[in-house]
Amino acid sequence: MVGGSSEDWRSVVGDCSGCPRYKEKLPLLLTRDSTSLRKVRFVVISQEPGLALRAKGRSAEQYLASLCKEPSPGMAALAEDHTAQSVAKVVSIFDRFDPAKDDIYWTYALKCCPITSDRDITKEWRKAGRTCAEHLKAELERIGHDDIYVLAIGKYATEMCLYLFDGQDIDQDISISEVMQNNKLPMIFQLKWKSGKVQRFHLFLFTNPGKDVCTVQRKGGKMTVDEIQRLEATRIRELRVK
Repeated sequence: MVGGSSEDWRSVVGDCSGCPRYKEKLPLLLTRDSTSLRKVRFVVISQEPGLALRAKGRSAEQYLASLCKEPSPGMAALAEDHTAQSVAKVVSIFDRFDPAKDDIYWTYALKCCPITSDRDITKEWRKAGRTCAEHLKAELERIGHDDIYVLAIGKYATEMCLYLFDGQDIDQDISISEVMQNNKLPMIFQLKWKSGKVQRFHLFLFTNPGKDVCTVQRKGGKMTVDEIQRLEATRIRELRVK
């Protein structure tokens, strides 16, 4: 919750000392009550809240929710920040939804808005990402379903998921195109939390909208990234109506 009290935020994610964004901490966590969390089956993980959301302050959560409820974000919103671009991509998969109530939960690999630029993540990722991984664990464990379908949007969200679910390096400078082409999607991981709770995470990968992505053409029977994403989107829609 952007603009919420620090006590409310810490009750979910704990401390953030040591993070490069800690002194100007401005996290975005969509408000969900425990009842609505029990019906969440899909988790969208984007890179980070956009810099433009910092200026919106207390209204940032409402802005994000309003974009998700629209058939598609307007051109003005798309030009304003990459949050709207991410929403447009997710809405194209799910159609309109309410991230505060529906079976889709939206969160970020890095929880806080950047301080100076949307490119800050390139130099802050390793340190901030390790702290935010602990926060993401706290979010995921609160979700009621045993099987969770995760949509990682972009390289950093993918690195976060592979770090959290599979113990891989959080800063391995992956090629998302190669990961998508070299693995059967969704990738499935099973985690047992300290509480004893066991969850299975079905990981779908999507490229970050608005970014130049190296789309490797077919080699040895491999599909292009665009073809993979179309198949993933179809599969997700099928899962949602079950």
